[in-house]
Formats: sequence, structure tokens, C-alpha cells
Amino acid sequence: MSMRQREVDDNQAELAPEDAATRQQQAEEAAWIAQAIAGDQGAFAQLVERYSSMVYTHAYYRLSSVQDAEDAVQEIFQRAYLRLDTFDTARRFRSWLLTITSNYCTDVQRGWGALKRRLTERVPLEDVDYWLSDTQADPQRSVLQNERYDAVREAVLQLPDKYRHVITLFYWNDLSYREIVEVTGLPESTVKTHLKRARERLAQLLQAVASEDDDGQTDRGDTHHELFTTES
Repeated sequence: MSMRQREVDDNQAELAPEDAATRQQQAEEAAWIAQAIAGDQGAFAQLVERYSSMVYTHAYYRLSSVQDAEDAVQEIFQRAYLRLDTFDTARRFRSWLLTITSNYCTDVQRGWGALKRRLTERVPLEDVDYWLSDTQADPQRSVLQNERYDAVREAVLQLPDKYRHVITLFYWNDLSYREIVEVTGLPESTVKTHLKRARERLAQLLQAVASEDDDGQTDRGDTHHELFTTES
């Protein structure tokens, strides 16, 4: 899907009522959350199974490290579990969880992560092991497994964090502008500006890769750079 089509689809989605599948998913997750608050570990494990890959992917692109992203998955679901009773069921759970993910990554980047982990109330480690035991044995596979996306991944990691943040939310997590505003706290105009500049820079980076590979030995860049090319 081209960038322009993704924007059009996003704008149309903002105006359209929630479809039945979305409402069903929200109802299902609301039930899991209520059960988890009541002490049902299995219910929370369902949420972890659904969203651990999403959390890992976002953390990987924010932190640029496999190990840091793996650590983030555990820490973020601990934070989410401790805050479940504050969740507003009028929101999508994925947006709420991505807000926690984004805040955690910002803390780590600022060097506050270690301090916050020492000061935050902990969830017993055996609980975390239970949630993650069968849900995502190798979470980084969603980002790293497919070699033909190497060029895109490498290009995204070269972006400044403020651009990497919003483009990951928009493309990899499929959030609308409104939801990105909720997650980041940025004005919508700033979100759109960051996305525009990120797309322009990604198109340049991927075009450069394609030019380097003109000998035909690889197709890492030319397959993807048009996805991020904006119309004038």
C-alpha cells in the first residue's frame, strides 16, 4: 500500500463508525481485563499473547536494540498489569498499551529506566514467566525474521527518534492520527509534520540503497522506497 493510500484510508477510517470486529475485540479485551483485575492470570496472558509482538516491534524501533526490546516487553507488561484498574474501556487497549510502551522507551532513552525499575512496585517474576511462557517464544522474529525487510529496518533505525516514533506507530501499529496524538501527547499538526519528514527521509535512504545495488545482486532498497514517497 502506498503512503498516499494509507493516508486516505486513515482519514476515511476516522470518519467511519467502528466495525463489528473492532467492537467485538474491545468487548473481548474488556472481559479479559476485568478477569485479570479479579486475579485471573490466564486472562492477562491472553492480552500478552495478542500484543507482545506489537510491544516488541515498537520497542525495537525506539531503542534500536534486540536485548533492550526484549527487556522492554517484560517491563511494559508488568506496568500494564499494575495499572489495569486505571484503563478506560472507552479507549482501545492497544493505544493504551502503546502509550505505556512509548513512555517506557522515552524513560530508557533519557537514562531513567534503571531508576524507575528500582522504584516501581514489582510483579512476581513467576507471574511474568506465566504470561510469556507460551505466547511469544521468539518475539523478535516479527521484526528480524524476513530478510527482505532489512533495508527498511535499517533505514528506520537511522531516523531521529521523534520521526522513528510516529512512523512506527502509523505503519507498524496501524494507529490513526488521533490515536498517535493520544499516545505521544503531540499536537496533530506536529504528528503529520513528523510523518511527512520521516517519509521523505526514508524514501531518500531507501533510494540510496537501491542505487548502491544497481548491479542487480540485491533488491533491498528498490522494493520498498516507493512506499514512503510522498506526492508533491
